[in-house]
Amino acid sequence: NDSDDFAEPGDINARYDIVEGDTMLLGAEAEASGSTGNDAIGTQGEASAMAGVKGEAEVYASATGLAAGTSIMAGVAASAKGSAYLGPLTAAGEVEAMAGAKAEVKGQVGLDGLSFQGEAFAGAKAEAKGSVDVGGVGVGGSAEAWAGVGVEANVNANVTDGKLHLSGE
Repeated sequence: NDSDDFAEPGDINARYDIVEGDTMLLGAEAEASGSTGNDAIGTQGEASAMAGVKGEAEVYASATGLAAGTSIMAGVAASAKGSAYLGPLTAAGEVEAMAGAKAEVKGQVGLDGLSFQGEAFAGAKAEAKGSVDVGGVGVGGSAEAWAGVGVEANVNANVTDGKLHLSGE
């Protein structure tokens, strides 16, 4: 577990990971990262790519309740991010792309009731983000494009004054 998984005393937004992981079910994946530089000038970056079927799952507890999620992706995906700095000037960018099919389900139970979200997509997606900062003043932007079919659903259930209320999108 990372040190971020443990709460500081009085931290009501703490998250405690119970189960977290991902696994390559079929196929291959690769990752690379590196950095160079000193206090005045430098670069760093990382990249990853996968082709095949990959699954992810997590279960965690927080002050608001217990949550779980799982996803599976079949196809190809790649991502890269990097940054460079020269004195007070910093530039950073990130790109992600995938082609294939992905399904994701999340649920949470807590004092407010139950909520479930589901999403499925088949096709191709790409997203890019970038930013530039000079001496603490920055500008950034992002763009996303996709082609394919997808569906998303949200269902919520809670009990108020002894009555069950259902809502969804």
